[in-house]
Amino acid sequence: MIMSEPPTDMPDPLPVEDHELEQWLQDAYAAPPLPPSILRRLHTELSHEGQAAILPQALSPVSSPKSLWTRQTLRWFAAASVLAVVTLTFFWRGESRSAWAAMVDALERRGIVQLTSPHAERWLALKDGLLGERTADSMRLVDLHRQIVLERTSTSSGLRQSFWKTSAVTSDRDRLVLGFLVGTATTIQHPDLKLTRWEMESAADSSASERFSCVWEDGTEAPVELLLGLDAESHMLLDVQLEQTAMTPLLQYLTESQTDLLQFIITNFPDAARERELGPMTASVPIVLAQAGPVTASNGATVAARPELSLPPKWLPDPIAFHRLSGPPAQWPPVTVVPRSQAELVATIDAILTQHWQDEALEPAPLADDEELLRRVYLDLVGRTPTVYEIRTYLADQSADRYEQRVEQLLNSADHRSHLATVWRTFLIPDGVDLTAFGGVEAFDRWLADRLTQKRSYSQIVDELLQAEGRLSRSGPLLFYSATKLNPDELAARTARVFLGVRLECAQCHDHPFEPWTQQDFWGLAACFAQISRPQTTLQAVSTVMQVRDVNRGEVKLPLVETVVAPQLLDGTSIDDTDKTPSRRAQLAAWITRPDNPYFARATANRIWDLLFGQGLVNPVDDFGTQHPPRSPELLEAMASKLIEDHYQWKNLFQAITLSRAYRLSSAAPTADDRRSMWFAQMPVKALSAEQMYDCITVAALLDNNSDSAFQLNRFDNVPREQFLQEFRTVSGRRTEYQGGIPQALTLMNGTLIANATGLSSSGLLKSLEAPFFTNRQRIEVLYLATLSRRPRDAEWEHLAAFLPEDARGAELQEGLADILWALLNSAEFTLNH
Repeated sequence: MIMSEPPTDMPDPLPVEDHELEQWLQDAYAAPPLPPSILRRLHTELSHEGQAAILPQALSPVSSPKSLWTRQTLRWFAAASVLAVVTLTFFWRGESRSAWAAMVDALERRGIVQLTSPHAERWLALKDGLLGERTADSMRLVDLHRQIVLERTSTSSGLRQSFWKTSAVTSDRDRLVLGFLVGTATTIQHPDLKLTRWEMESAADSSASERFSCVWEDGTEAPVELLLGLDAESHMLLDVQLEQTAMTPLLQYLTESQTDLLQFIITNFPDAARERELGPMTASVPIVLAQAGPVTASNGATVAARPELSLPPKWLPDPIAFHRLSGPPAQWPPVTVVPRSQAELVATIDAILTQHWQDEALEPAPLADDEELLRRVYLDLVGRTPTVYEIRTYLADQSADRYEQRVEQLLNSADHRSHLATVWRTFLIPDGVDLTAFGGVEAFDRWLADRLTQKRSYSQIVDELLQAEGRLSRSGPLLFYSATKLNPDELAARTARVFLGVRLECAQCHDHPFEPWTQQDFWGLAACFAQISRPQTTLQAVSTVMQVRDVNRGEVKLPLVETVVAPQLLDGTSIDDTDKTPSRRAQLAAWITRPDNPYFARATANRIWDLLFGQGLVNPVDDFGTQHPPRSPELLEAMASKLIEDHYQWKNLFQAITLSRAYRLSSAAPTADDRRSMWFAQMPVKALSAEQMYDCITVAALLDNNSDSAFQLNRFDNVPREQFLQEFRTVSGRRTEYQGGIPQALTLMNGTLIANATGLSSSGLLKSLEAPFFTNRQRIEVLYLATLSRRPRDAEWEHLAAFLPEDARGAELQEGLADILWALLNSAEFTLNH
């Protein structure tokens, strides 16, 4: 800042050097002489700023006019001499030097260019001012528009940002191209590289290509020497060779349909991608292979267009660790935590699955349409279908991120929490156990939903569950113990299945026949539950007056022998069992939820994937082992890493999976191929649970006194719901296999719920359709949206028009609508999530 008068309260200025200002003033030497008045004012203002010492003496106002004139004359003479030399050089070598500029212009016009060498991979989008570089241990992005350099290394979890230093010698465009050819570090660390030699080399043949030898240097480091091959007419770069290494990287021109650079930026630097408006970052980016052929130069030489796709996140955990996951779980290493943003995780999921599809030569199914995807995500995240109002507002929304916004809304809803509570209870409480005397399974659902409402992490919930104390009449988490009759062996088997994804039952009477689990492993885990207060005799049933608490007695013995087994964790660690240490259950809970536990995060991630896709990466979800290795160890590792990074909060993982490309694929494909569902290249069709069936019928018929625009399910203290679940609940199994039978079909067709849903006096939906401003076609469309979440297809319209003509009125209309609703609710499509 320049002030007219020096401030009176400032300390004496320090003799601080300002090389930039000095250089600016030195550059002014060749300018015409300044009037003495301006020189005096400049000297005064710089004195006020404490910078007068850097004023060149030639510009000092104390210089005599004669000496000033002499110096200026000498400078003008020197400048004329230099100009003459430059002019001669231009005529002698101007054609060669202009070849570099012509090449830079051609690169800018061409679009995205890629160089691949054994040690690095680089992308250049000169028009957009972007240069990306990936090496074995780092990722770097130069963004000229924002004048920044972003860097991510394999040894650090954060993102390092620095400013792109503008050079006074070399243009940013030239530096970007040079960085593309020789590496970003060279032009970042040495911004003032100058092109000191450029000359054409004699061509080896009479082709239309030209070769140029270039040398860039700044006097501080060894010069950078390049040998460039250019097309004689277009000046397109054909090849590049570093003379120091005699290395010729592979040069590739990417077609516009390719997204290698975009995928690299989104995966590694999502914030930069968002700033540059390279596309919606909340959505996954589909990876499209090259559609165009190679670039052909005028001399007939070709530059290949890249046909294959590499996996973008090179900093994934060591592939050796993935290989180890194919072995026995007892030998699995802890999860390698790699911090990722939400957008990075989505891109990672997409990239890994895309690579699998390529390896399996699979063409994925097309993307699901809006109605199919909306119904699917509602059923998966909140356990019900969307209302007519929710469907229409979604379809009317034209914003680019409407799907992302709706997913966020669902994940924050009360219906999501109560739905997850129901789903997780089915894992924890065995089927067929009558818990009516203890408050019923609804008491457990309510407890778990309340913990999720309080934003407790899954690890905190598991810790509280395993250490629950009190009388069994309190129900809630104690139902976990009531259902197993407090038996240590049943508690050990259930704990290993649900929280660790391991089936240990086969090791109960003998060593596991297929896995390296021993009988000692099983009973060592069972011993962790041996010191719970319970009668010494065998329990045939449990009473509500019984109490769960830790006592200082209780052991387990190997079957058929009297050998007492000490408490032991599955990793072989013995539990410290003294009066001064926490209880056995407390130590077990602490080990299960530890970040270095090799099973807990992977088992949890696998269950979440199973919930959304109907099958896990390990299938069955509770049988990790050599018989069922992970279908994609890389993907399982990435999701488990995210859970640990988020301290076992589920939301981000649910969100990333539902935003992935695989989740958005249709359940229908042009050709049949079972491998698509196996590799998640097509969405499997999933059967609805009993809870989902009731809730979907409630939504469709607008029961429970809910309005269409503000719907929230009443899942607790709902007697009709409990009655329906008792009648309709089927044997648990794979969600991609329909387990219902004749009793369930009769319950749907003739049960009270369907009768109320289709009754003219009880169905809120049918009552709403009595409004006179509806046409019959609109009424039928509402019925389809309410039940199947879609509009009728053309073939269906033909049958519906014949069944219920447009002029139908009165009883004929009401009964016709009720019959259509009954048929839709009993259709196979309504009972499935697809």
